Amino acid sequence: MPALGGSNLFSLDLIESHKSPAVLEKFKSHNITLSRIPVGCTSLVQRLDFAINKPFKDIMRELTDEAIFAIESAITFHK
Repeated sequence: MPALGGSNLFSLDLIESHKSPAVLEKFKSHNITLSRIPVGCTSLVQRLDFAINKPFKDIMRELTDEAIFAIESAITFHK
């Protein structure tokens, strides 16, 4: 049963697992219409992924790397 009732639209990229018969049948059985995003078009179609999520992940990755480096430096210093 779809969460919102009626038909729902779901966007997917074009990786092979998204195109398997089992996956396609599961979406169809739940009345979900698929919208496939062509390679290289994420920035045009999924604006939040491009404009907010990616920069946020980049910042988190940088902060995590800095924290790990600081911890490793402190451990090495204490040895």
